[in-house]
Amino acid sequence: ATLTPGNSSGWAGSGNVLTSVGFSVAPGQTLTRTLVLTANATGSFQFKATLVGPADADSTPNNGYDNGEDDEARLDGRALP
Repeated sequence: ATLTPGNSSGWAGSGNVLTSVGFSVAPGQTLTRTLVLTANATGSFQFKATLVGPADADSTPNNGYDNGEDDEARLDGRALP
């Protein structure tokens, strides 16, 4: 399935990359970002996310999405009819 960004403020798209506006999260805090997407058909999709910013002492930048580090993640999903 191809996903198209909907009316989601705070996001900018270029090709298949979506970038969030900047934000800060203090240690021990959480933050929720909402992204509205529309699927053009049923089928599977995959999101990959990388957080960038100040160096993270317990993470290695750009070393994959399946290793459990807190600065990168992957989500597999499926659009239903």
